[in-house]
Amino acid sequence: MAALLPHERLTMEDDLKIRCDGMATDASNRERVLQRACLESIAVDSAGFRRCSREQRAELVRGKKVVYIYHDTIDRVGESGGDVAQACEAAVRELTQLMNLLVNERKASSVLITSDHGFLYSRMALDAYDKADRELISGEILEYKRRYAIVRGLKMDERLIAHEMTELGRSDLTAVFPRGCMRFRLQGGDEKYFHGGLSLQEWMIPVLCYQNKKAGQKGFRAISRVEVALLGESRTISNNIFTLSFYQKEPCTDRTQPRTLLAHFEDANGRAISDAHRLVFDSADADNSARVTRVRFRLLGNGYDRRQEYDLVLRDEDEKCELERIPFRIDIVFENDFGF
Repeated sequence: MAALLPHERLTMEDDLKIRCDGMATDASNRERVLQRACLESIAVDSAGFRRCSREQRAELVRGKKVVYIYHDTIDRVGESGGDVAQACEAAVRELTQLMNLLVNERKASSVLITSDHGFLYSRMALDAYDKADRELISGEILEYKRRYAIVRGLKMDERLIAHEMTELGRSDLTAVFPRGCMRFRLQGGDEKYFHGGLSLQEWMIPVLCYQNKKAGQKGFRAISRVEVALLGESRTISNNIFTLSFYQKEPCTDRTQPRTLLAHFEDANGRAISDAHRLVFDSADADNSARVTRVRFRLLGNGYDRRQEYDLVLRDEDEKCELERIPFRIDIVFENDFGF
């Protein structure tokens, strides 16, 4: 977490806490660290930020150039023995909500989403052979966790991985890690969720960058919704139940968003004469045929005039507007001959 704050140098003090240029980096002090680099900064908890009203959020960030929002859903659930898979899904939902608030409500120009670490997780409890003994570590153990230990005066054991802590200003200390995905043996606590080691899962973190470019700025690309076309040349309906095919003209991308249409048929007076369908066009498939949607319509009632036009009405659900009207004729030859 300290590395995510602005700093020139990170150090570890005798209390084994990390400092940014000599300043503490715990949650209560993050805003102070930020403001030394940029006075117009604020650090807030994500849950509190989301609970605020629109007016409260506006006041909170007024005049701020940097808003640091910290989020701990996965850590909190994992370290308490909860379901980490569900916590990850919840975290994505919460981050999506935060992005909507920042971009759509607060008009943020730039957003970075990242993490302080990854983690290891296993649904089943570990077997004894998955654990490394404390006795493998020789020297004065100052801190001992499941995935690392901090030691003074270490004598190296090939069954461990050691890393000198000179970059944190401590040539007298060594960080020690069990190899692979093993854990140090430790009494009590949950044995499924871990972090602090050297595996790729613990070191690799996501970094998502969003920039809200305006028209005229370099790199600006307008966001649009996919275009949809009705396939086939015939515009005559000859049965009460019939199928139409709709084609999504391009795959969905980061700048070409899905489109949802509401489709039904109307007569000249605006009265619905068919059932209604909700059509979602969200395919990212490059194959043209994979982006064709077939829909079965059913006409309501009978007695249609083959000389009149009836409209297929397509409305954009998100834009709340009528997108297109496509005229059809209804010519059902045997509509009344059998008394149906």
